[in-house]
Parts: sequence; C-alpha cells; structure tokens
Amino acid sequence: MAHRIDYYKVFPDMFPYNIMPCDLDGILGINDKFIVMEWKTATEGFKKGQLILLKSLARQPNFSVLLIIGEANPDKQWVNAVYRYNKKEDKFKKAGEGMEYLRAVMKKWFDNAWGKSNTNKETKEL
Repeated sequence: MAHRIDYYKVFPDMFPYNIMPCDLDGILGINDKFIVMEWKTATEGFKKGQLILLKSLARQPNFSVLLIIGEANPDKQWVNAVYRYNKKEDKFKKAGEGMEYLRAVMKKWFDNAWGKSNTNKETKEL
C-alpha cells in the first residue's frame, strides 16, 4: 500500500484556503499524449477538489482522464464502471463497464498515442 502524505500535518502553512495536493492512481505519457486513471471502489467517492483537478486535466489538449469504479490489486481485479469526460456537457459520464471495456479503451489510447489506427467503434472517441 502506498504511503499517503498528510500535507496539513506535515506542512500546515504551505497550502492555504483548504487546498490539498492530489495523488493520481495512474498516469501514462507517450508522444505528448497523456492518460490519467483514477480508481475508486464502489464504496468510495471522489472528493470535490479531486474532481475539479481531474476535470481541469481532461480539458487540456492531449489529455484523457478515466474515472474507474472497481478494484485493481494482485488478488482481484474488476471494473464496475468507467467514466470519461464529455466536453459538450462539461462533466464525466459513464462510458462503459467491465475489464474488457477498460482494456479496449487502453488499447485505443496506446494506438492513438503511438499513431496506429484502430477502428473499434466502442472506443473510437478519446
């Protein structure tokens, strides 16, 4: 398990206005294209500040952000839902579910980042 830094206790005067740094569960970058993955279990929720940061990243050129409800550890892996940012509606929307959907999205992202073509309609929009 990753060590979490309690920034308020360690650096109480460094972060004003109750703003706290956010960790990302995963980020990949290839050829100036980036994908961010944030995982939560079905019983966890996203904090408001974290969603503000993730939405801000998703609005950037060449950034994709996935909010994944599921579990990823050596003993078990499952995906209930994958949410992606919808620019027209300016919010994250459920895009699919299941590990196979997530694998397809990641394959499409890798193909796009490396400049390969992929015609899988389910994951065409990144």
